[in-house]
Amino acid sequence: MDQKGGRIGASDIVKKYDYFIIFLLSFLYVRWELLWRGSGVSVTLFALLFCGFTALRMGPVNEQRRKAARPWLAVTAVSALQAAVWDDTPVSWFNFLFLSICAMYWMMVLSGRRLTDRLDGYVLADLFCQMVRVPFGNMGRSFAFILRFGSHTKAGNSTAEAASNASVGAEAGAVASSGASRRNALRSIGWVAGALLMAAPLLLVVMKLLSAADADFLRIMGTFTDIASRWLDELITVNVMELLLELVIALPVAAYLFGAVWGNLRPDEARGWTEKDRVDRELASLQMFPRIAVYTAVGLFLTVYLLFLGIQAGHLLSALGGGLPGTATYSSFAREGFFELCAVCAINLGIMAISWLLCARREGRIPRGLSAMVFLLSLQTVLLAVTAMVKMGLYIQAYGLTRLRVYTFWFMIWLLLVFLVLAVARLRTIPAAKLLTVISVVMFLTLGWANVDGIVVRENVARYEGGRMSLEELDVTSLASLSANGAMELLGYSQEDAGGDDRKAALQQEIRQTLRLHSSWWTVGEWEKLTWSKLRFQWKWNAGNKGISHGA
Repeated sequence: MDQKGGRIGASDIVKKYDYFIIFLLSFLYVRWELLWRGSGVSVTLFALLFCGFTALRMGPVNEQRRKAARPWLAVTAVSALQAAVWDDTPVSWFNFLFLSICAMYWMMVLSGRRLTDRLDGYVLADLFCQMVRVPFGNMGRSFAFILRFGSHTKAGNSTAEAASNASVGAEAGAVASSGASRRNALRSIGWVAGALLMAAPLLLVVMKLLSAADADFLRIMGTFTDIASRWLDELITVNVMELLLELVIALPVAAYLFGAVWGNLRPDEARGWTEKDRVDRELASLQMFPRIAVYTAVGLFLTVYLLFLGIQAGHLLSALGGGLPGTATYSSFAREGFFELCAVCAINLGIMAISWLLCARREGRIPRGLSAMVFLLSLQTVLLAVTAMVKMGLYIQAYGLTRLRVYTFWFMIWLLLVFLVLAVARLRTIPAAKLLTVISVVMFLTLGWANVDGIVVRENVARYEGGRMSLEELDVTSLASLSANGAMELLGYSQEDAGGDDRKAALQQEIRQTLRLHSSWWTVGEWEKLTWSKLRFQWKWNAGNKGISHGA
């Protein structure tokens, strides 16, 4: 019950013990190795706990902010659920970063601390502020909170009650004094326990070094060790040391999260908070390069790209028509320069951003020459992206799919859409920042939910069945080692009826042998690493294990 006799709600508890809850969440973050792994039901659970804590800590929020924050909460939920469904893949780590960014931005929208109330060109400044300036600028708040803890709690309430009831003033004062003494004693015990906890690992190292340096000290320490050997062998274990290390690592994580929450709740007091006018002034201060210098630099790139595209056009037409440029082989032409084109397209984003930021302007107006060059550079980059995609398409057609080929093809599609939006934005007024954000979010969620490993397995198995790939080229072991997602596709294929097809029967035999030898790769294991794909594979494996183990 609270002072007014009302019921204490969850929000009140969260506000009162916010730092301790954040420290617990940070400990789980470290304990479950979320940053390094990125997948598993623990990621989903952590996202649920963090978002629930944030919503309760924010307290009542007006409908306008709540409505604006709902899409970001939905994106966070979809991304978190994906971590619990698909197995650990390279995308999982990026998905966790994506999930973290979306959750932090949702907190910013919910608190109403964006530079503007809409998704526009200031979104990058918002993200930088929310992910870097505010959390790191207010990391010291958590340590200040620990030092102040207990100095302004129930003592104030006891004093107020004593003042309101003069007839029992002396008794209330005594109770308040007694309560303050107990709190001070508890605080002292807490400090002592914390100091011992922090010093224990280093103390053990020092004692070991001193024992190695002096024989008498070693004998004295040996006596204590013999006396305490029965319980020290059980207490001082690797697990305890790991726990102490995780608690220490959780401190800076908690400081980061506490700084972010503190800054969103108190933007006027938060260090590193950015205001729209300040951002505009900082951007204006960068616009000092003469337009002729910017035009010259960008013009050089445009000329080189124009020459390259002219040469590539003839090669691509020849390759698509069945011929090859010069003496090049099909595979060498398809692979030649693909990753370099990807790099060039990514670099062009930087070129456009730098020229946009540094070019001098009159009365804040965008120079027409710069706008025209940005349009031409965007259009040329679109053509470069199409060139790279055609090359990779030819290579995939000849040699099948791999993870890397799928990821790079996805990346080029994203770049193609980005530069198309940037090009159109130079011709007519469109909400470019909003479109780019939506495209990026949808593209990433699509990649995460697409089950890339399953697609790779299905495509290569189909190529084998079509006679375009041998059993050695298929490399069943490599396909099975991708993840439980890929192993699930292989397991399902191995249980199909061969129908007298010798090639299919040979592949099924190879799959059964591979799964029998390496089934431990996809065991469920620790609960925090559990995913639906692992669990589904384990169920189907156990159900058909007898048939697989003794299959032909």
